[in-house]
Amino acid sequence: MSNAILGGWALSGIWQVVSGEHLRFGTMQVAGNPKIDNPTRDRWFDTSKLTRQPDFTRRSNPLQFKGFTGPGMLSLDVTFGKEFKITERFTLETKLESYNLPKTFNGANPIINLDNSLNGRVNAQRNTYFGRQFQYTARIRW
Repeated sequence: MSNAILGGWALSGIWQVVSGEHLRFGTMQVAGNPKIDNPTRDRWFDTSKLTRQPDFTRRSNPLQFKGFTGPGMLSLDVTFGKEFKITERFTLETKLESYNLPKTFNGANPIINLDNSLNGRVNAQRNTYFGRQFQYTARIRW
C-alpha cells in the first residue's frame, strides 16, 4: 500500500542558462568601452561615455565591445507527477508543473537612447512569465 502512494513518482526539469546579447549603440559616439565591472538594473553601463553623433558623420566606434552584453537569463522549470492505477482500464495521471521555480529576475536589455531619462537602465523582464508560476493537472485515461 505504501508503494502505491510513495513509489513511482517522476521528476523532470529544464535548467536554462542563456548569455546576454551584445549591446550596440548605432550612430552614437562612444568614448571608450562603456562596460562597468558590476552592472545593476539601475546602471547597466557607463552612460557618460555616450554622446550624440554629429549629423552627416560616419560612425567611428566599433559595432560592439568585447564582453559588453545585456543581462543573461537563468530559468528552472520542474515537473513532478505520478500515475495512479484505479482499475485495469482507468488510470489517474497527476502533475505539478512549475515555471521559474527559483523566481529569478531575468532582465531585458537596457534602454539605449540618449533622449530617454532611463538610458542605461533595465526596466523590463525578458522572460515570458513573471515571477514563479505553478500549474496543477489531473486527468483520467481509459
